[in-house]
Amino acid sequence: MSAVIYHATCIRPQSRPAGDRGELAEGPVVRVAFANLLYRNRDVRGILSELAAGEHDIVGLAEVTEAHLMEIDALLPTVTYPWRWCVPGGPQGLALMSRVPMDNVTKWMNRGHPQLEVTVRAPSSLPFRLLVIHTWGPVGRRKIGWWRAQLAEIADRAQGVSRACDNLPVVMVGDFNATRQHRSFDQLVGTGWSDAGAHCFGGWRGTWPANRWWRPPLFRIDHILAGPGVSVRTSHAGRPRGSDHRPVTAVLTLPAAGRD
Repeated sequence: MSAVIYHATCIRPQSRPAGDRGELAEGPVVRVAFANLLYRNRDVRGILSELAAGEHDIVGLAEVTEAHLMEIDALLPTVTYPWRWCVPGGPQGLALMSRVPMDNVTKWMNRGHPQLEVTVRAPSSLPFRLLVIHTWGPVGRRKIGWWRAQLAEIADRAQGVSRACDNLPVVMVGDFNATRQHRSFDQLVGTGWSDAGAHCFGGWRGTWPANRWWRPPLFRIDHILAGPGVSVRTSHAGRPRGSDHRPVTAVLTLPAAGRD
C-alpha cells in the first residue's frame, strides 16, 4: 500500500482531467488484448486462458519471462496465432501474437525497455501500425525522469510512424504506468486519439494494483489507444489471475481497404 500512496504522490502535481472518448464508426473490426503478466506470476495460465477464450486477433504481453514461453505456446499456440514475436526478459520482456498478418517488426530500446512496432494487415482494412509499450513506473526521482522521457519518445515515435508510413493509422497497447490524469500521458495521446478504457468503462475503473482481494485497483495504467482513423467499439478489463494488473481488451473499427 505504501508504494501505491507514493506513486499517487509522485504523479499528483501532473493531474488533469481525462480527454476525449472517441466515436463509433462502421468498418472492419479487429479484437486487441494486452496484459502485463507480472514476471514472478505463478498462475500465468489464468490470464493466458482468459485471453485465449476471448479469441482476440492480436495479443500483446509484458513482463514475459523464459518460463512463461511454454505456457504462451500452449495456450496461444502457433496454429492459432501464426504471426508472433517474443522478447523474453523478465520485467522488460514483451511478446506479441497475432491471427492476422503482421510484418516490418521492429524492436526499439526506450530508456532500458524494449518496445515493439509492427505493421498489421487485417482482412478488408487498411494496414495499420501497432506499438506494444511498457514503461518504467514513475517511483523515485530518477525513474520519474526516465518515465517522462519514455512517454515523450513514444509520442514522437507514434507520430513519426504515421508520417513515415504513408499516414497509416496507429494503435498502441501496453502498460504505460500512467493514467489520463497524467499530463505527460495526456499529451502523448493528443488530439484525435481514443482511449478504449475511457470510452467504454469510464475514466475511473483501475487496472493496477489488482493483486489484493480487499483493495480495488486504483489506477488505470494499462491502455489500448486508437489513433486518428481508428475508433473503439467496446472494451473490457479482465481478472488479474496472479498478476498485479488486469488484462485489457478492445474491439476496434479500422478504415476499410480502398477507402479514399
